[in-house]
Amino acid sequence: LHKGLLQHRYLIPIELIATFLTFYVLINTSFFSRKTLQFSIVALILVSGHLWISPRSIAQGWDCTMSHYPYYELRKEAMKRIETAQIPLQNIASSFPNNHNIQYIDLSENNQIFGKYGNNSTEYILYSNVYNQFNINILNKINESYLQQWRIEKGAVEMILFQKKKR
Repeated sequence: LHKGLLQHRYLIPIELIATFLTFYVLINTSFFSRKTLQFSIVALILVSGHLWISPRSIAQGWDCTMSHYPYYELRKEAMKRIETAQIPLQNIASSFPNNHNIQYIDLSENNQIFGKYGNNSTEYILYSNVYNQFNINILNKINESYLQQWRIEKGAVEMILFQKKKR
């Protein structure tokens, strides 16, 4: 199989089948007389998956959990801070989903685009742990070559603006 087909979203059909099969077994068996308790336990286990946060070295399936909801509020705050500091977006490297035209992301008239990360060539880097493209090796390189300007976080989501160290 191709590497890209191993991502979490391709497991959703298997997870749905397993969920339906579990509920089917619970409904059609009388192993326990308290089906409400069984359903509650299964529902609790399924919902708890939204709270599991992987370490930075492991890509998180943010778009499949409710844990990513604070990202949108943090992104708005980050964009305000960037605008206040008068930093042109093309001088800030970022990653998906931030590396597209802002008018399509925010549904606005803003036609700017963030720069792309590559070989420490940009003055600033906007990082969020929602961006899985920044693996642990890239983060280590960023921490060696850049200084943290500010950091905002909410829940399990964080956003950090890094500025290249002066030499």
